[in-house]
Amino acid sequence: MVKKHIATVHVEANLSLLERKMFNVLLLNAYPKLLQQKNHKMRYTALCELIGYDS
Repeated sequence: MVKKHIATVHVEANLSLLERKMFNVLLLNAYPKLLQQKNHKMRYTALCELIGYDS
């Protein structure tokens, strides 16, 4: 489960299911060091694997 600030839940944007999955995985990856680091990195292949994208 991803803990999200209420502002991230109420973003007014038309996101597809794939975009929402990507957002959640990226947030989950950055969350442990969110306050200590300004930038976060994740391998594209790991992101695709975690969201179940195979194209």
